[in-house]
Amino acid sequence: MRILVGKSASIVSAILQGLGQIMLQEDSVTGLLFLIGIFYGSITMGLAALLAAICGTATAYLLKYDKSEITQCLYGFSAALVGVAAMLFLKPLFWTWVVIVIGSALAAILQHFFIKRKIPAFTFPFVLVTWITLFLKGKLNRVWAKMG
Repeated sequence: MRILVGKSASIVSAILQGLGQIMLQEDSVTGLLFLIGIFYGSITMGLAALLAAICGTATAYLLKYDKSEITQCLYGFSAALVGVAAMLFLKPLFWTWVVIVIGSALAAILQHFFIKRKIPAFTFPFVLVTWITLFLKGKLNRVWAKMG
């Protein structure tokens, strides 16, 4: 039982540290304060940031990325920013939550791509995924307008 508690605590810490990495702070308290601030501004946006940080970190675990990179929380911050951006630019509908899950996983994969090539990408994965999301949103809006 103690092993499970320790493991879940380290996962929670990794998620919060990923949020802290938004401001280059590898610190779970900083991440928690960011998350509290986001929730204070908007509960929906707070949920989006939390879901995205979880998905980005989970993607790194599932794809068996380097443990040291995961413990440095390099896969949660771009993902969290994708969640916030999606909720900012899209309406809080079911499909937006799907976009957040897919977009945050894609941001983590892109982050890994740049890390492996030793290219300092910083928040570029977040920017790229957000641009793609907005581009597709514009295309889909035109298609739906023609259908309606």
